[in-house]
Amino acid sequence: MDETDQFTNDINSSINIYGPNDTFKCIFCTYESENAAKCLYHLKEQHNFVFQKIKYIPLLPLYLDHWRIHAPPLINITIDGKNYNTIDITNEEDIEIRKSLHQMRLENIMIEHEQERTIPNKDINCLFCPSTFNGTWHEYLQWLFEEHQFNPGRPSNLVYIPHLIQYLKNQLDNNICIFCGVQLPNQRTLRSHLRKKKHMKIPSDPIFDKYYMINYLEMDGKPDITDDDDDQEMEPLEDALKDVNDTEINETQCLICDSVFQTPTECLVHMHNQHHFDISLIREAYKNDFYNCVRFINYIRYLYSQKICFVCNEPVEGDYAEHYMNHKEKMPKTLPKVDGEDQLLIPVIECDPLLTTIENNDVFDE
Repeated sequence: MDETDQFTNDINSSINIYGPNDTFKCIFCTYESENAAKCLYHLKEQHNFVFQKIKYIPLLPLYLDHWRIHAPPLINITIDGKNYNTIDITNEEDIEIRKSLHQMRLENIMIEHEQERTIPNKDINCLFCPSTFNGTWHEYLQWLFEEHQFNPGRPSNLVYIPHLIQYLKNQLDNNICIFCGVQLPNQRTLRSHLRKKKHMKIPSDPIFDKYYMINYLEMDGKPDITDDDDDQEMEPLEDALKDVNDTEINETQCLICDSVFQTPTECLVHMHNQHHFDISLIREAYKNDFYNCVRFINYIRYLYSQKICFVCNEPVEGDYAEHYMNHKEKMPKTLPKVDGEDQLLIPVIECDPLLTTIENNDVFDE
């Protein structure tokens, strides 16, 4: 594998979606390219410069633009015995620009997700047969499951579905199995392989991380929280609609406002994006103690129902979310003593999916 291929792999496995309108510009000269890997290769070969953690830089074209007009905080590093210049990722300005771009990317995916959920499309080609489908992209994935048992995960947890489908189509058009990656001699053999091997699914591969919303919560890779909903099979629409109560159980209310979301994943993204609140704050505060984390979430929900801020413990007369955002620190300076308060183990919201999300988190020792 040459260096350009390595840069290509890094870009492909990052959680960024780049299109034909994106341009990657050298931060030292006038060179630019529509191919990110070529730009990175140019920086290394012509300017002896490499980026650290390139996979985790959000919105790379905008990041490059920033350092084209600002003096980059350069340091020297050694890679495989060779010295290179790089940007100091502990520099305050670099941290701030990455945070800002991360926030911008979160806002972009929320808009994209809503469009894929609500805007209907005409004549979407099926991945596996000549049929076409009319409807939203979420409905399209449900249709693929009903028709061909193709299951990439729940549509509500996915984003950039058109890009995902196009990527899979390119694989299939080249007689490549979308699960194991083996190339078959022709389409007929490929269809037989997919059916007999039950490979109508996508593998656990970093290249697909960009299509799952939860992976956008953290700047430096996947969050600790896992949503086991992704591993469950999608059920046909008619079965899902038989029991309305089952559908309602998955709905998750925000801790800071009245917004309700279809899955815990969407709720976590919303809280991070709109309220700058991460569930990791609770885990860190209570040192990953599962039961105390559950108690504290129920404590927050109870105070919210009483219009009392859980940060300052003062009554909130106006908008709760606005009051919360006025706090620089998003957790109370002195944590409430929830240990042993067994009444706080009783969910304030019956079958609260947020508690289930924590329960499924493997960082807790049960």
